[in-house]
Amino acid sequence: MGEENMSIEKNHYTAEFQAFQKNGATKSPSWVNDVRKSALTVFEERGFPTTKDEDWKYTNVAPISKLPFKYSAAKQSVSAELVKSLLVNDIEQYV
Repeated sequence: MGEENMSIEKNHYTAEFQAFQKNGATKSPSWVNDVRKSALTVFEERGFPTTKDEDWKYTNVAPISKLPFKYSAAKQSVSAELVKSLLVNDIEQYV
């Protein structure tokens, strides 16, 4: 992945995080926000992991890194029927 693309991707995720901080993060406990900020700092320094990173050598996240995930402040609802239709049988689950 080129240096320019990594910079664009980092900027994208930093901007999305800032939007989340303004709109959705206030609903979380402060310690969760601290963990998120710390993780973003690491991401801004390192970017997405590559297979050259020991902990990620068997996981190629390049396809994921190319997806433009976006923060959405819109409330989403999911019906209990949909959730139940996606459950795996014979496993203890709570809905």
